[in-house]
Amino acid sequence: MSPESQPPALLRFGIFEVNLRSGELRKQGVRIKLQEQPFLVLKVLLGRPGEIATREELRSKIWSADTFVDFDSSLNTSINKLREALGDSAENPRFIETVPRRGYRFIAPVTGDDRKAAALTPAWKIVVPVTLVAVAVLAGGLFWRTRQGRRLTDKDTIILGDFTNSTGDAIFDGTLREGLSVELEQSPFLSLVSDEQVHEALRMMRQESTARLTPEIVREICQRTSSAAALEGSIALIGSRYNLILKAISCADGNVLASAESQANDKSHVLDALGKVASEMRSKLGESLSTLQKYNTPLEQATTPSIEALQSYSLGFRAVLANDNAEALSFFQRATELDPNFAMAYWAKGLASNEPAVLAENSRKAFALRAGVSEPEKLRIEINYYYFVTGNLLVARRGCEIGAQMYPRDWFFVDQLRIISNALGQYEAGLKASLEMQRRVPPNTPTYRSVIYTYLIEPVRGSCGCSQRGARKESRLESSGGSLRTCFLQE
Repeated sequence: MSPESQPPALLRFGIFEVNLRSGELRKQGVRIKLQEQPFLVLKVLLGRPGEIATREELRSKIWSADTFVDFDSSLNTSINKLREALGDSAENPRFIETVPRRGYRFIAPVTGDDRKAAALTPAWKIVVPVTLVAVAVLAGGLFWRTRQGRRLTDKDTIILGDFTNSTGDAIFDGTLREGLSVELEQSPFLSLVSDEQVHEALRMMRQESTARLTPEIVREICQRTSSAAALEGSIALIGSRYNLILKAISCADGNVLASAESQANDKSHVLDALGKVASEMRSKLGESLSTLQKYNTPLEQATTPSIEALQSYSLGFRAVLANDNAEALSFFQRATELDPNFAMAYWAKGLASNEPAVLAENSRKAFALRAGVSEPEKLRIEINYYYFVTGNLLVARRGCEIGAQMYPRDWFFVDQLRIISNALGQYEAGLKASLEMQRRVPPNTPTYRSVIYTYLIEPVRGSCGCSQRGARKESRLESSGGSLRTCFLQE
């Protein structure tokens, strides 16, 4: 059999397959039309994945010296057509990265399949090429391991940035970050930098509290909070499909630790796609399969299938962080109108209200709808219900203890344990939780006040023997003035 009749060499990356000999590009088996010059550019880039192909090199290999064309324009056009065929973008590249003033680099892992061709080749011609391939694979593996950095440990923290939204639809602004936060907070392994810590860092950076969390700002916050990684997401509309990409960036050196992507056929399936990239990222960052399977409630079930309702919910918490509970209440109200089964929106609406009757009513609704939510959200709802609706502080305290055990780095449950312990007259436990809160959150007036308050009320209670009811009133006074995120048990 002549060499010309041998099966062609194949290269694969992502969901694409390239036949270098026939000049075909296929996506999941379907051929994609690609002109000759863009394909030749792709061929050069695939020949050296991870390395820079300079503009001069591309010119010498593709455009002959006697070809009279505007080279810069032709190359830029070829790159743009190639990116269009691959569904790639210059701003958030998955395959072709622009190296300013130098050239381009193919950044995705590339695998080859020459097994059929090798079977038709004399053995003596295989030994050297196979050895070289082995060396290349080893070097490539080392390269990609270096690019991807290390997996996280249970001591590391991560920070979430805002999604880069190139769809032109403002509904995704802030909403996708909120949804991602809900998904990742299910994990007992990962620890997110809280919104309060983010706002404190923004203040130290002399940025507005409402500043958009761009990659540049997020990476600075990442370093200020001694976090291990920043999660940067993007959403783009390619044809009629939405493409979501999530990357974990090392705060130490800016390298990509892991990346994940998913597609949605229409807007109504974007939250489902977000849940998929979140689950994949949890796995790639080092979470065990057992906890990933156990604590992985789908986003549409944990929150809401309505992206409009999730947007209102997200805007509500932004208003809370801006100390505008009236505006927050209106957003949470809107979220429950858009989705009457949105359990966490009822929970938040009750806490944003200053009316005990409204708080109790919404706590009951959230409790009745809690079956489908994620584990940490279920605990939050149950703690709220038993504290405000039934008055069963012992059951509420038990919920705090379970939450603190399941999510040892989530300060929320420690904060609730502090308040309920004081309400029960268990001041030593309250003081211990207050000191732990002071250790976990940025220095601020409420945490210092909490420690001082607990030191003061213990001897007072011991000398005058106030009732549990009196202690509960004092606890409400002590907790008043805190934000909805940091102090939920208040009337």
